[in-house]
Amino acid sequence: MRNATEQLTPATEATPSRKPARRRTGAVAALLATTLAGGLMAFAPVASAAPGAADSVSARPGDRLSDREADRILDRAGVRRVSPGDCHNVNRSRCTSYQGIQEDTVRGLVKLKRDSRCQVVVVNGTEVGNDRDRRSRYSHAGGHKVDLRENRCLVNHIRRTADRVRGTHDVVYRDNERGRPYVQYELERRVLDVTYF
Repeated sequence: MRNATEQLTPATEATPSRKPARRRTGAVAALLATTLAGGLMAFAPVASAAPGAADSVSARPGDRLSDREADRILDRAGVRRVSPGDCHNVNRSRCTSYQGIQEDTVRGLVKLKRDSRCQVVVVNGTEVGNDRDRRSRYSHAGGHKVDLRENRCLVNHIRRTADRVRGTHDVVYRDNERGRPYVQYELERRVLDVTYF
């Protein structure tokens, strides 16, 4: 694990056999580099080549990513998305958008894909129309929740690695980290409602 004050280098430097990619800036580059390296380590921001670059974000918890930033990271990790409207517009309910998704949610999805080795397909993201209570802090609109296409591999992984929460009407599993809920899975009809805290 790297020290939080160290800087990460782009993944192309770690694997000389790959063609050098264009230089990415900010924490997105660091998150992408750790994703490509197969890890989800803590990181500090990489110095930006151009201040105010379009894909530059800070590395503080609670940071939100653009649709393009999140898609690039998730796609490289093997996490796919589907949309009934074949679009990514956050303002259309028939689209599947990552616009404004929390960086921790993206990290969690990458970790779920890596640890489970299952197909992970996002069917609902941050687009309008997913939240019953839009005032909730941990909502789709807030970037903390996504719906995944249910599959047997994912359900079995969740049942093996998370604790079932008793006393709820739904089938709910929680995975705790350092004594706090880290992620919650609700098994609904044909989708997994996933919340990252």
